[in-house]
Amino acid sequence: MYEILKAIHFLSFSIGIGGGVANALLGAKLAQAEPETAVKFAPVARLVGRLSFLGLILLWLTGGAMLSLAYDGWTGLPVMFWIKIGCVVVLTVAATLAQLMVLGAQVRKRPPNPARMAKLGMVITGSAVLAVVFAVLAFR
Repeated sequence: MYEILKAIHFLSFSIGIGGGVANALLGAKLAQAEPETAVKFAPVARLVGRLSFLGLILLWLTGGAMLSLAYDGWTGLPVMFWIKIGCVVVLTVAATLAQLMVLGAQVRKRPPNPARMAKLGMVITGSAVLAVVFAVLAFR
């Protein structure tokens, strides 16, 4: 069971970080694109963002399950693990805000504020990278 959870955890991470990088690149191109082009590719960016967010949710679920199986819960884990969790909390808050901005923009039928989305994207990517670094240090 642990190996299945670990595989799902790694695949979820790949979807999350890959989608984040894809949307960062797509967002940079869409900011320079003609409005007609941007409208055509916006649904792709939304789908990639939602899949990445789903990956993040699966990371929380599989991570918690693996900790329960391997360590009898969250107590007694090293400081680096808790720093990693702090990074993941920042990542989760920023990703949730991004999702809410996209949903609000859909309701208003306008694109989300590109500058805010870019800043959130930087926070999301930076905290994801830091979470991986601290995970490596925590579980070496």
